[in-house]
Amino acid sequence: MTEPIPGSVVPDTALRPSLHLMPAKNWMNDPNGPILVDGVYHLFFQHNPDAAVWSRPAWGHASSTDLVHWTHHPNAIEPAAGTPDEDGCFSGSVVLSDDGPVMIYTGVRGQGSGRIETTCLAFGDPSLQTWTRYPGNPVLVPGEGVGADGFRDPFVWRERDGSWHQLVGAGDADEGGSILHYRSSDLREWEFASVLYGQSSDDWPGLRTGHVWECPQLLSFGDEFFLIVSIYRNAGTVWFGGGFDGQVLTPTRAAPFDWGDLFAPAILRDGDRWIAFGWCMEDPVHVEDGRSWSGAMSLPRELVRAPGGMLGQRFAAEVSALRAEPLIDGRRTIDEQTPLLIPGDGSAIEVSLSVPADALSHFWLEVASAPTANQGAAIFYDAARGQLVIDRARVGDLAPLRADLNIEGGWLRLHVIVDASVIELIANETCAITSRLYPTDPVGTAVVIGGSKPIEVDISAWRLNQENVNSGVGY
Repeated sequence: MTEPIPGSVVPDTALRPSLHLMPAKNWMNDPNGPILVDGVYHLFFQHNPDAAVWSRPAWGHASSTDLVHWTHHPNAIEPAAGTPDEDGCFSGSVVLSDDGPVMIYTGVRGQGSGRIETTCLAFGDPSLQTWTRYPGNPVLVPGEGVGADGFRDPFVWRERDGSWHQLVGAGDADEGGSILHYRSSDLREWEFASVLYGQSSDDWPGLRTGHVWECPQLLSFGDEFFLIVSIYRNAGTVWFGGGFDGQVLTPTRAAPFDWGDLFAPAILRDGDRWIAFGWCMEDPVHVEDGRSWSGAMSLPRELVRAPGGMLGQRFAAEVSALRAEPLIDGRRTIDEQTPLLIPGDGSAIEVSLSVPADALSHFWLEVASAPTANQGAAIFYDAARGQLVIDRARVGDLAPLRADLNIEGGWLRLHVIVDASVIELIANETCAITSRLYPTDPVGTAVVIGGSKPIEVDISAWRLNQENVNSGVGY
C-alpha cells in the first residue's frame, strides 16, 4: 500500500461527502443489484463492515423512494464459513423471479492463485430485508480454461420468452478481457450460450481495455445495444456499442464510460429510462489516511443515446430535488480581472454552465477548498488536444484527468456537482469525469469561473441540501 502524503490527514468529516449514498462508516465499493420493487428503489453495494479498507466484502443495502434520500438497512448477506462465499460475497445482480427476489452474486473461496470464483444464489423476502442462501450453491462454475484470470460479477436479466441470461466478467492475460454469456430456465441450472464479446488490446487503439473485465452491464435503446465493462484493478470503465443478435455483440464504437475516478457502474431499468450508479473511488494514496470511511456512491445518472450512436449520460431528474437555494441564474460576463465567485460556505454546490465554443481557449473554472487556500482543481478545455481537463496538481499532487471531447461550433455545456471531496462533471451529455480532491485545508468549497479575456456565459448555480441524504442503520 502506498504511504499517505505527509500532512494529508484532515478531520474525519471535512472531506466526507454528504449528498452521496455512503454507509455510516468503513469501506464501500461497487454498487450491486439496483432494483425497483413496489415503488421503492433498492441499491446494494460491496461493504466491509469492520474497517475502512477492502476485505472480504458483504453486501450493504439501502433503499429510497426518490433515488437521492437513502435509508440504510442491515447487511443483506455476509461471507459464511464453509460456503462457496466464505472469503467474500462479490458483485452481482438482484432480479424478481416467480419465487420472489433473487440475488445472483459471485462467491469467493480461497486467496491468491487458489481463489475460486463461482456464481451463487440467495432468496429474499418480499421486502428484500432477509436473504437465505440457496443450498445448491454454487450454480455456475467456470469451465476448464474459461476465465483463467477472473470469473465474476454476474449480470442477469429475463427475456420475454421467460429464459434467464447471465453475463460474467472474465479474461486472460494473453487474450484480453471477455464477457461470457449463459442461459437458464430457472436460475439454478445454467448452460453456456456464447462469448458475448471478447477482444485484445489491439482492437481499439488508444482505448485502455486491460486483460480482465468486471461488472458487465448490458442495455439497449431499440435495436442498439451497449455493453459496459470495468477494467480489473480499478483501471477504468468502457462501453462498447453496436448490434446484438442474442448471442454475440458486434460493436462499432467504444469509449470510456467515465474518464476519472468512477468504477463498476450498475444499471437499473426504471420505466422507459436507464439509471446508473457507480463507485466514486478514493485515490489509493488516501485510502489509509486515518479516516473512518472510504468510498461513495455516485449520484444517479440517466443513460441516453447521444448523437453519433454514443452512450450519453446526465444527472437523473431526481437530483434537482436536492437544490436548496439558488445562487445565480442568467448570463454573465467574466474576465481575468472580474472572475465570478460562487461561495459554498461549507455546502455542496451544483453549477450548470454554457460557454461558447469560440471562447473555450480563454475559459477556466476552479473548484477550490476556499478562495484563499490555493488548493483547487482547475477545469478547462485543451483545444489543441480536443480534451476537457481537470488539473489536480495543487490538491495532493494528483494526476490530471483528461476526456476526449470534440466541440465543433456551438457550446460547451458543463454540469458540475461538488460535494466535499467528490466532483461529478458531465459535459454535453456525452462525456463524464468523476474526480476526488483532498485539500489539506478543506475550509469550505467554492467555485470560481474566469477567463483570459471577456467571455459571456450562461450560468445557473444552487446550494444543495445535505440533510437526511443518508439515514437508518448506523446514522
